Amino acid sequence: MAAPMETILVKIFATALALSQVTTTPDAVKTQFDRVRDQEQVAQLLHAGCTHIRKAFDIETSTSRN
Repeated sequence: MAAPMETILVKIFATALALSQVTTTPDAVKTQFDRVRDQEQVAQLLHAGCTHIRKAFDIETSTSRN
């Protein structure tokens, strides 16, 4: 049985992954991922989703400031 904090983190990342897919690749939403085989794809989707949200809300990152 997963610890309560682990369960919450899984739900947060699942929500972030779903949002990332819908905002960046709405025609290719995937509902199941293999824990080992799909790690790279999940990382890319989360990165793309974060980039999309930063652009959509015009959020600057600490590395983009002069």
